[in-house]
Amino acid sequence: MHAPRQLCFEVVASAGRVVKEVSDGTKIVRFDTAYRGRTITTMERVSLQPPEHISYEWIEGPLQNVRERITFDTMGPSQTDLVYEGSFESSRAWPVRLWIKRVYDRLVREHLMQAKELSERRAERSRVYRSAP
Repeated sequence: MHAPRQLCFEVVASAGRVVKEVSDGTKIVRFDTAYRGRTITTMERVSLQPPEHISYEWIEGPLQNVRERITFDTMGPSQTDLVYEGSFESSRAWPVRLWIKRVYDRLVREHLMQAKELSERRAERSRVYRSAP
């Protein structure tokens, strides 16, 4: 991402609607994701470790045992490398499981691309997080 690490972290951490603050740095967040004219809703425990990483654990949603982690690494004054790791379980037969994984991966990619675009737009106009020319 062509934006500073802290800004990228803030953009990703602001996604979803906070339902409950569990403790300092941990909250329950509702995410609504559009897919083929439907809305997929998940409730997730989100743990923030600014500005290094964000961990997600699904509490409710269409998949079981979903665990995700986004790590933010500084690559330069206005460059951030975002690393996504995620896993889930499915009791479905392998062809359905493969389809679910493809949809899951595509939705994750779309969310991360949206975060990249928003972070870069904010960096361009920010006085606090000004990107290098």
